[in-house]
Amino acid sequence: MIPILLFLLIPGIIYASSKIRGKVVDKGTGEPIPGANVILKNTNLGAATDIEGEYIILGVPPGKYTLQISYLGYKPQQFEIEVPDNRTLEYNAKLEYMVLEGEEILITAQAEGQIQAINQQKSALTVKNIVSASKIEELPEANAAEAVGRLPGISLLREGGEGSKVVIRGLSPQYNKIQLNGVSMAATGEADRSVDLSMISPYILSGIEVSKTAMADQEADHLGGTVNFILKGAPKKPVFNFTAQGGYNGLRDEIGNYYYVLGGGKRFFDDKLGVFTQLNLERTDRSNNSAGAGYQMQHDTLTLANSLNLEDIDRVNKRMGGVLVLDYESATTKIKLSNTLNRIDINTFLRQENFDPVGRNHNYYGNYSERNLLTMINALDVEQFIGDLKITGGASYSRSSNKLPEQISMNAQEANAFVRSWTWDDYQIYPFDIVTKALNDTTKTYLNRFVKSNSDMLEEEEAANLNFEWGFRIGEADIKLKFGGEYKHKYKKYDYEQSEIPIAWNDLDIVRLYLKDRFGLTNYDIAGDFPYAPFIDRNYTAGDFKAGIDYTISRVPDKNTMVDVYHEIENLTSVRGIPTGKTIYYDYVPSNSNDYYGYENYFGAYILPTITFGNNKVIFIPGFRYEYNKTEYTANRSNSPGRDTDPYVYFSYTSTRKNNYLLPMIHLKYQVTDWFDVRASYTQTLSRPDYNRIIPTWTTYGNSITWNNVNLKPAEAKNLDIFFSFYTDKLGLLTFGVFNKQIKGFIYGATTWIADSSYLQPEWPASVKPGGQINGFINNPNTAKLWGIEAEWQSNFWFLPGIWRGLVINVNYTYTHSDLKYPRTVPIYEYVKVGPIKIPKIVGTGDGSYNARLLDQPTHIFNFTVGFDYKGFSVRGSAQFKSDVFRADNWYKELQQTTDPLTLWTVKVRQMLPVDGLQIYFNVNNLTKAVDQTSNYGTGWFSYRSYYGLTADLGITYTLN
Repeated sequence: MIPILLFLLIPGIIYASSKIRGKVVDKGTGEPIPGANVILKNTNLGAATDIEGEYIILGVPPGKYTLQISYLGYKPQQFEIEVPDNRTLEYNAKLEYMVLEGEEILITAQAEGQIQAINQQKSALTVKNIVSASKIEELPEANAAEAVGRLPGISLLREGGEGSKVVIRGLSPQYNKIQLNGVSMAATGEADRSVDLSMISPYILSGIEVSKTAMADQEADHLGGTVNFILKGAPKKPVFNFTAQGGYNGLRDEIGNYYYVLGGGKRFFDDKLGVFTQLNLERTDRSNNSAGAGYQMQHDTLTLANSLNLEDIDRVNKRMGGVLVLDYESATTKIKLSNTLNRIDINTFLRQENFDPVGRNHNYYGNYSERNLLTMINALDVEQFIGDLKITGGASYSRSSNKLPEQISMNAQEANAFVRSWTWDDYQIYPFDIVTKALNDTTKTYLNRFVKSNSDMLEEEEAANLNFEWGFRIGEADIKLKFGGEYKHKYKKYDYEQSEIPIAWNDLDIVRLYLKDRFGLTNYDIAGDFPYAPFIDRNYTAGDFKAGIDYTISRVPDKNTMVDVYHEIENLTSVRGIPTGKTIYYDYVPSNSNDYYGYENYFGAYILPTITFGNNKVIFIPGFRYEYNKTEYTANRSNSPGRDTDPYVYFSYTSTRKNNYLLPMIHLKYQVTDWFDVRASYTQTLSRPDYNRIIPTWTTYGNSITWNNVNLKPAEAKNLDIFFSFYTDKLGLLTFGVFNKQIKGFIYGATTWIADSSYLQPEWPASVKPGGQINGFINNPNTAKLWGIEAEWQSNFWFLPGIWRGLVINVNYTYTHSDLKYPRTVPIYEYVKVGPIKIPKIVGTGDGSYNARLLDQPTHIFNFTVGFDYKGFSVRGSAQFKSDVFRADNWYKELQQTTDPLTLWTVKVRQMLPVDGLQIYFNVNNLTKAVDQTSNYGTGWFSYRSYYGLTADLGITYTLN
């Protein structure tokens, strides 16, 4: 293919050409129309307008043409034009809405947003879903993740009921790429490559594009798809926006949430210079009640409950963000500087009761944490025309930091909390019934320990790209050739520290004496265990514990007392002036085995011809992408556990990985009729290993080792998509299709029994021996098979009489099926007689492989949205259904976990007020107070359930333009 393309570039066969550029706007409002089709009739030349309504047709031979502009929902227009030789013809157009039997139709607000999305999706060359600017502005979602979550093939991971990360076609968040204005966002966690979207305000966006098939000019580091959030820019007319919102949390029955947005934009100097800026400030209560149950197997035959956790979590998110976009436009040049900053501060206090009938313990926990998460992107984009050659390039800086300045937890324990040892018959009760078996005696509950931790994660990425685009004609085919490259340098570091203050063990009389004085316990003997009672929050009332049981957690720790006491003990030496010995124990293993730093260098290059023939009916896009990646990370390896002054040996180790790939990307779009097209594609993409898989760390325990595999390779996917789209002014857009993925080298955690020395690696410590275990990560030698069906219908009923014209409907359904063989080894025992008894000895391993679907993959997704507009009134109701999702794999099928089906209902209402630009709105989320539940496969009982209740918002927005 590449030699053929080079042949096409021979100067002797290239005709002289010109170009046509312009802008398409709404005749009534002057607003840009994105996704309009602009073609030269009876030729292969054409283009679609971008988010600003602008288009460029390259490689146009001089002559006379008929320029045709079409946009679903608007009257098509034709113009006779004459293109000069080697010149640029600028032609702007104004479109107006359809008419019905001579009657002018007023398109409603929700219908306008839908029409934009339909036309942008219709004009796209690949399988793509769109959330338009008008749709975002009309009835905004809580955050950027929620705005994506209603599209076909998309499901969300939630925290406290709020969407935070996206799953695309059943592939977990780390397998998808998140971009802002085409710039990759830095990962927001230390472990994987996923991005938390909850901090991105929808008010800064002018559109969202979800690409499910890769083009050669896009980074190929994704298995599911790419989500690109497009920032607002300076409008042609000056705009000022203000929004103020208050919110209600049904779980806490409190009104305390708020959301403020202030922004605007304007163009200067004959519209050449544009400025847009916006600030947002938000407080959201995302508290939840949860319950978790543990299970185990008895003799490989029976699944039994063995623990219960009950939690009441206070979680308050405080977000702030800002955006500044500057741009310059001339006849041949565009320059845009985009800057975004988003920060979220998360304060969490977890209260927990834990029932451990196996150990006969009843535990109480408190955990307070403060987390600061920040993302920032600065990007410079330049577009320059030199004759017929279009050159685009840019440079960007992306940064995320995730800091945990302080996390303090406390544990108290009621030992012998069950009247007798747990029997196998006891395990077979429903998990919540474990509560009734416990003594719940706080007079026999004693303080166990305090733990403090802090962490700091930083990821920075610097990138630069350069692209060339040139249009020309070869025979009957028109070709737009694009090629270019990109370089990126990423730096990543993570530091974690943990220490503890043990109360129930070791030589700590000084601490017990302090606690005795602190709480005035005159009868307390410091030689005994310290009672938990002084730490109980006597003012805490949980009310109805909304996790589906007739039980209210109580006797939980007081946050302020817990935090203050820890700090006072921490400062005991300086306060008392007395040596404290081992007051604080430094936990070496977690404090060192989790730390790492390093860098990644990336280079990508591509060639992408777009070949159009058959009078714009057939568009063939064969392309190739080359990607090179080098990683170098440094981490710690230890050969023994250690705490405080216990023997502990660790050393720093650096590993380097390199890989490169040549990836074909082939797309075909066939315009069968004016109202029907077919799109097909074959692409190859990949997914690079998560950070916590490749940092070169290991920890040994006895004769076993837990290690990361520095030789892991990226997972590779071969993707096939075929989609059919039907569209008319009355039908709207109806699209359905199938997708298939064959994924090689999926990375997963594996446990292997060490049967003999052949299982050992030469560099491992001598303490790792047969009889132990290897816990690590490997590339699955088996290919994952994933396929599915997507169907979507978007329409509005502008052609109906009276108020029925205000109806708008969006429906989509996705079916996904996946299958992957998970290799496992199981030990083969031989009983060896030692004296009077026989003891088991591992003499080999057997195959314990099993098949299961991919984690986070729902089988069915169904989204239904119906809206209604009448004059200044808008209402939208929606349902999001997600069937069971595979949450946890296990060698024992009975211990695997799947979620229960979940449906979330949302209602949004908006009313325009008599003052121009002033509107009031009201939103209700999770109308039916649905509960997220994950269930154990073997029993059908819950493994985890989370209740966050109903939330509501009341706000007012003002727009001046």
